[in-house]
Amino acid sequence: MSHKLSTTLKHIRRSPYQSMAAIFMTTVTFYIVSIFALVVLGAHSMLGYFESRPQVTAFFKDTVLDSDISALKHNVESAVTVQDTRYISKDDALEIYRNQNSNNPLLLEMVTADILPASLEVSAKNVADLETIAGIMQKDAQVEEVVFQKDVIDTLRKWVGGVR
Repeated sequence: MSHKLSTTLKHIRRSPYQSMAAIFMTTVTFYIVSIFALVVLGAHSMLGYFESRPQVTAFFKDTVLDSDISALKHNVESAVTVQDTRYISKDDALEIYRNQNSNNPLLLEMVTADILPASLEVSAKNVADLETIAGIMQKDAQVEEVVFQKDVIDTLRKWVGGVR
């Protein structure tokens, strides 16, 4: 080890500018490679985040039973790879509505929990599975409306595919 170190120091003394240029170029190269790797890892994490955000929302009829909601939730979870399911009751929907419109008292006066429907929000691990989830939800008799923004999902898939 000491022989290699003494040889290195001897070469640095013989041609210091060339040695410093080599050390500088090596340092800059490692710095650029590190920055590039961090950007790639950050972009991958960001793409994963944006891919997990879209969801399908099913709004239920007023006559729906808890057992019907549980059955639909089980059907969706067993059919595709679901990341998260969230049931929002009428009371929860009212609370969300009040939080979103807290600065406008006129909108808060007339709204009660009976007006707002219960809903089920489903996020998939893979964006491509959202269309399957929407199809399963639309077939259910207790579902009044399914919100699935296909054009937004398709645009997101194109952007993610282009970046990757």
